[in-house]
Amino acid sequence: MGRYLKISGGCTAVGMGTVWLLCGIYADLVRDGYGGVLLSVGFYYLWIWLGGYCFSSAGVSRERIRKWVAGLWFLGYLYLLMRFTLFEPAYNREIHLLWKVSKAERIRYLQENVNPIPLGSLMLFWRAMRYGYLPWSVCLVNILGNLAVFAPMPCFLAGFLRRKRIWIALLLTGVTVILVETLQIVTMCGSADVDDFLLNMLGAVISSCFVKGLRRKSRGK
Repeated sequence: MGRYLKISGGCTAVGMGTVWLLCGIYADLVRDGYGGVLLSVGFYYLWIWLGGYCFSSAGVSRERIRKWVAGLWFLGYLYLLMRFTLFEPAYNREIHLLWKVSKAERIRYLQENVNPIPLGSLMLFWRAMRYGYLPWSVCLVNILGNLAVFAPMPCFLAGFLRRKRIWIALLLTGVTVILVETLQIVTMCGSADVDDFLLNMLGAVISSCFVKGLRRKSRGK
């Protein structure tokens, strides 16, 4: 009887997590800002973890639980990734505006938002900050944001791979970064910047090295 109660509790927790994720989507639709979105996804993660704990207490395989919890967490991460890279109104990332753009505006947009020169944007940020045209906080947020946005992806992907090979996860992350950059420029919801790609991949490499170090440490114990 206790096992069925724990399984029921796990199902309820997963259902509550789904409700919170839907609340986050609704918060996006009504333009509730970052607070509602991040709070909703945070509770989504918490409820999914509680569901996994209930299933584990009921005797379900821990390896299986770990995989589906990681999978559901990955869905939450993908939602945040797409939200901030393609659907962020604060940066004029609203796809529905695409249909109102003329050919001349599109050409001008491409000229202003494509940077194929490595470190070109970073040097521009540095000069603007140095001469007081741009606050250092804006530069810092831009750099840290680009480092952080794809950092979790290789960790998730490595967990889904059978042999947990980090280099394959990094390769898939690189492909995803290129895809997102391409979507941003095609939909006019961002910029195609090689510096963004470099920072995104640097963040992914740092997080991968950190996770790999933790694994080696745990095996050593």
